Amino acid sequence: LRDADRIRAANDRLLAEVFAGTDLLMTPTTPCPPHGHEGPGDRYSTALTWAFNLSGHPALSLPAGFGPDGCPVGLQLVARHGGEALLLEAARAGAEVARARA
Repeated sequence: LRDADRIRAANDRLLAEVFAGTDLLMTPTTPCPPHGHEGPGDRYSTALTWAFNLSGHPALSLPAGFGPDGCPVGLQLVARHGGEALLLEAARAGAEVARARA
């Protein structure tokens, strides 16, 4: 457990530095293409979500169109602690843009 506590403390410290200078962070939801019905296999990745799952930052994923291969891609939005209202406002704006383009 000491290693887990150390990793979590480092994660919290680094994210505090990031959110000291920004209110909202946008990343791809995953760096991997979607997997098929057979399951994730080697393509499963939480590389861009695990830090926020541990830290408790409010986060969500929005549909963000399709990649060159025709597969859907997601945009992850993450807010600072207590930033749920901004997160939902940004998600609502993104959904409105997507509807307008459809």
